[in-house]
Amino acid sequence: MRQTLAYLGPEGSFSAQAANMYAKNITSSLLELQAYTTIPAIFEALARNKASLAIVPSENSIEGSVTATMDLLVKDPPLY
Repeated sequence: MRQTLAYLGPEGSFSAQAANMYAKNITSSLLELQAYTTIPAIFEALARNKASLAIVPSENSIEGSVTATMDLLVKDPPLY
């Protein structure tokens, strides 16, 4: 069964690097990477089953905690 891994783009971002590292551990034919432009769009893709996995930032070096990620994780507790 093919899975889609959503991540916060653009290519070259830390989230994209993390997605690529994760994908190296999975058979590539079973995992499709899909970039999204916002964190809420990633959570929406999960909710609508357009993605089965996601990598989102929880902290960044400039502002600390990524509030959008934390808020959405609290709002939708079934996600891990």
